[in-house]
Amino acid sequence: MEQDQKVEDFVIKKSEFLGKGQYGVVYGCYSEKLKDQKLCAKVLQAQIEKGLIDREIKILEQLNKVDNPNLVKIYRVIKEERQIYIVMERCTGGDLKQLMDQYQLSKKSFTLEQIQDIARQIILGYKSLFDIKVIHRDIKPANILIENNGNGQIIVKLTDFGMGRMLDDITKKQVLTKVGTPAYAAPQLYLEDQYSSKCDVYSLGVILYQLAFNNRLPFTAKTIPELTQFLKDLKVKPFQCPELTQEGPQQTKKAIQSLINKMMQFSEEARPGWDDLLKSELFEMPAKPSNFDSQGEMKLLDSIFLYQQQSGQQQYFNEVKFRAVCKFANQNKITKADRINHLVSLFLAKAELSFNLSQVLSEQLLISFPYFNVYHFELLQTCIIGYRYKILMNAFGFCFNCLDVICEEMRKMYDNQALKQTLQEYLNDHSEWTEQTKENISEFLNMSNKAFTHAENQIIKLMRTNTYPHNIQNFQKLMSIIDNTEFKIYGRWFQFFWKQDLRKILVYDKSKQYDVGYLKMLVLIEKFLNIDTEFPFEKYSEQDPQQIVLNENLTKQQLETLVQQRKNV
Repeated sequence: MEQDQKVEDFVIKKSEFLGKGQYGVVYGCYSEKLKDQKLCAKVLQAQIEKGLIDREIKILEQLNKVDNPNLVKIYRVIKEERQIYIVMERCTGGDLKQLMDQYQLSKKSFTLEQIQDIARQIILGYKSLFDIKVIHRDIKPANILIENNGNGQIIVKLTDFGMGRMLDDITKKQVLTKVGTPAYAAPQLYLEDQYSSKCDVYSLGVILYQLAFNNRLPFTAKTIPELTQFLKDLKVKPFQCPELTQEGPQQTKKAIQSLINKMMQFSEEARPGWDDLLKSELFEMPAKPSNFDSQGEMKLLDSIFLYQQQSGQQQYFNEVKFRAVCKFANQNKITKADRINHLVSLFLAKAELSFNLSQVLSEQLLISFPYFNVYHFELLQTCIIGYRYKILMNAFGFCFNCLDVICEEMRKMYDNQALKQTLQEYLNDHSEWTEQTKENISEFLNMSNKAFTHAENQIIKLMRTNTYPHNIQNFQKLMSIIDNTEFKIYGRWFQFFWKQDLRKILVYDKSKQYDVGYLKMLVLIEKFLNIDTEFPFEKYSEQDPQQIVLNENLTKQQLETLVQQRKNV
């Protein structure tokens, strides 16, 4: 277990790992001087993305002077040579995304009063950002934390200012970099070079729509090109919000509907500003604090639903695209650039195997093992998705000659002058094959990153009430290492959890020998357990990527034979 760390007046509780973002790890925190306050500390590596970190610190130092119940309170920013510590208020009620997911799972709708209450609090929080001339640029449910006040009511608080910018005049359009989360990003972030604080008004409009319509997004797009087309269409066909179905005054429903339409206008000039929002008809109506049901214990069905919902939105692997990338090249005919393509194809094949296992495992546990322990399920999913994400990071490193994201073992194997020359030639190769490979890797990595973040958050919550196995703190420590790109370690943890208890639970049941899905799950588990011993990268030039993935055309008899040949029964 990691030792607690004293930093000025604060104790960073390294034993209390709370979560991880793109650039920092969050731990519990304590201070004698602030003993009545619930604290946490975000720890950043000072050398990572220095420009971005400096910008976030500048914003946080301004927020340190702000006292707004709807913004996460910043208590201190401590800069040291190697690390930066951001001590802030700790919220214990999760985030708005989790609350929305829970309502969706329970088939419940937010009431008109709840929608009005949440929207008002978000706007009041943003008003303080507006007053200090900050654009957030990443307003989304996961960046809105929740604190329960003990009376069934909640306080929502904006957080995560890493994408924020300070501007002289945030009401005027300015040339800025394109950032944000795609589903909540305003048209200007995709289609134009300039935008103002009204880009965040659009994001809130999307959130209001989700609150009003059971967590559904206001579009059906599943890919970036489809989303871009939706945004383009807003220019000629303004968004029309359907009628709300909640019980309550028709006037309130019409006010919410009208406000969503205005906030999701294509033109920034047509959207209300932050000063205008609180003056809108919805917030001129009398409002009272709303009651929210507490979230119960998550069940296996709930957990699997969230993964299935996520994969449905992300369309992680396009089969045709994947097969093109993983096409096997004969060793005697490939050029230097093709050699890298072949190596990357092996990375992709292993990633695809882990993706298929994740999907099939979810499906089969729901069908055949509905009482499977949700904590054990999340342990397995975190290992499988972690392996996939880390191996795609390595593939990205080879595609774009970024050796700093290649794990140490792979770097030792290939870090020589000949490889560097090959990688440089590959980087300058603009053939259709190579360009398509690079595009696919970037797309797959981005989507896998989202899945891994979800898996980490799920297991972190469950670890607070589960102590199995005895060395689970080591697994927790692994997740806290941001710059770790070692993929094999997630495979080894999967083997460990499998050998502890899980292989006894998933023992072969001969009565299911005609169930193709069940047989496929057992074969995929076996393949994943042996993935790095049977297909070592040391012998990459001898291997066919198609041998790594499971042939979709196998018959029941062939699957049954493979099950009988398993080593890890």
